[in-house]
Amino acid sequence: MAITLTKQAAERAGKYLQSRGKGLGLKLAVKTTGCSGMAYVLEFVDKIDPNDEVFESHGVKILVDPKSLIYIDGTELDFVREGLNEGFKFNNPQCKRQLRLWGKFHGLTQNFFEIFQLPIQFNINEKKLDENYRLILKSIHPDRFVNATDAEKTQSLLKSTQINDAYKVLKNPIERIEYLLKINNISPNVTLDNNFLMQQMEMEEKLEGQSNIEQLTKFLNEITKNLNEKFQQVKRQLDEERNYAAVVSELAKIKFLAKLNQKIKDKSFSLMED
Repeated sequence: MAITLTKQAAERAGKYLQSRGKGLGLKLAVKTTGCSGMAYVLEFVDKIDPNDEVFESHGVKILVDPKSLIYIDGTELDFVREGLNEGFKFNNPQCKRQLRLWGKFHGLTQNFFEIFQLPIQFNINEKKLDENYRLILKSIHPDRFVNATDAEKTQSLLKSTQINDAYKVLKNPIERIEYLLKINNISPNVTLDNNFLMQQMEMEEKLEGQSNIEQLTKFLNEITKNLNEKFQQVKRQLDEERNYAAVVSELAKIKFLAKLNQKIKDKSFSLMED
């Protein structure tokens, strides 16, 4: 198979290269991203890497590294206009098949909680999360796909990345809150009230004034207690009241307290080493 361009994509790439004034062609690759698993990367290149596969379509060279090729072999690059928007579109014949294969393997959805068979809420059974995480990874381990097709092997690799990302998000209470807000279409951005901003300054100044382990330990216990109380408050707002909007301001406070907590620990370790 190969990587190809439609006539429209080749013409647009040629115009870009011409206006750029230099370049041997395009480089197409995939990279790992946070929650989505994989994303396409398209850029101009001025020299050819000896390890790259080189294809040519409608007079335009397309370079692909070997690792990316297993995910995008057979892809057609098009250039489309949709309303006021225009851009390159990737028609990858592997994608639909990969999605169907994954449905056959596990019947998973895009919801991280459903992947691990957990209720969609902040308070989760972390033991069950760990157990289901290990079971899923075991079911898509490369050893199980020794005799599988290339598409099935590719899907196994893609899903390993997605499962790891989902587990990381749900395991971390702050990221779990952010994810719950995201799937409920709530923006996590908020402007903190002046009172808490003043409290931030006071707590930062207090940390600067701590000069011994005893003081830092007392301060750490105070901040840890405050942080735990915030988590309990968010738990009520998310799981009982379903008041997602109220969680946003608390999330910003939790993030600050978590960072301050780590700063106190770092300063304590530093003093112990001196």
